[in-house]
Amino acid sequence: MFDIGGMVINFTLQFIAGFFINGPYALITTAVSANLACKVPSKSAMATVSAIIDGTGSIGAAIGPAITGPLADKFGWNSIFQLSMIVDFIAVLCLLRVGYQEIRVFF
Repeated sequence: MFDIGGMVINFTLQFIAGFFINGPYALITTAVSANLACKVPSKSAMATVSAIIDGTGSIGAAIGPAITGPLADKFGWNSIFQLSMIVDFIAVLCLLRVGYQEIRVFF
């Protein structure tokens, strides 16, 4: 289980998973940044929006395990999924106005 063959398989699988996760993530954040930056007439808007999106993702990746570990230990894994649903619902509420404006253009 912990021999060199297992380590090679583990490394290979993590590399493949990272490739398929981080590649689309980079494309999506770039597209979202470009779309949001077009709504502001500032020349530095693209850099600012990209920094906010990538910085928030990096902070979430760093803080997430520190929050989910103690929550899972104290309240169980259901609390983690419930917290995810609450945060996703808040994100949807924040994006409703922008989505409504985008859809209204087509109708």
